[in-house]
Amino acid sequence: MNTHTAISNRRTISQRNDLIQSVHVNDINPDTREIFLHSDVSNSDDGIDYKCASRFIKNLAILNSMNHKPIIIHQCTCGGDWNYGIAIYDAIAFSDSYTVLLAHAHARSMSSIIPQAANRRIIMPNADFMIHFGTNSFDGDGRSFEAEGKWSEFLNTRMIDIYSQKCSRGPLFRRRKYSREKVRQYLREQMNSRREWYMTSEESVDMGFMDGVFGHPGFTTLTQRK
Repeated sequence: MNTHTAISNRRTISQRNDLIQSVHVNDINPDTREIFLHSDVSNSDDGIDYKCASRFIKNLAILNSMNHKPIIIHQCTCGGDWNYGIAIYDAIAFSDSYTVLLAHAHARSMSSIIPQAANRRIIMPNADFMIHFGTNSFDGDGRSFEAEGKWSEFLNTRMIDIYSQKCSRGPLFRRRKYSREKVRQYLREQMNSRREWYMTSEESVDMGFMDGVFGHPGFTTLTQRK
């Protein structure tokens, strides 16, 4: 019997109900060191926003303050705001604990970027993966328009840098012996031509966006180290 099971068995029915309620309200199970990343329940847009990011950063800090055992992140979101998504990315990247991210349903747009910060990136077998350049909208005069356009291109370049850092070690590009610069160029060309670039879970692993498909050899458990 593992420690988590022993703790669970010692709880009363009321204590178990309190834990379940806490997990649903706060998106964290401190016993199992799991965080559940999804949009705020009050957000009908179903994406990453400041509420979602703030809660996640707090939960990650809490688990890191307890000990440095692995943290499992269950991600189930279609994407969302760049700034709040990249805040989550940075928090994971600088986590003192080893992080495992499991993508449920899909990893699209901003939620395809967030996994790149984790030490171990896993995707569910029937989930899809999609990348694209983000959409922009703004008001203002010509100078504002020009400034926003330049900043948007800067963020697009930053996104490709994040992808290429991991994809350059992916099976496909290792087979092709691509340099990181060539990977970066390939990704930009494909994103420009495809607009919405969808992949199966297996394709996302071959490209290097994810490390493995859950249930496949080497990925039958979440905490199994490569």
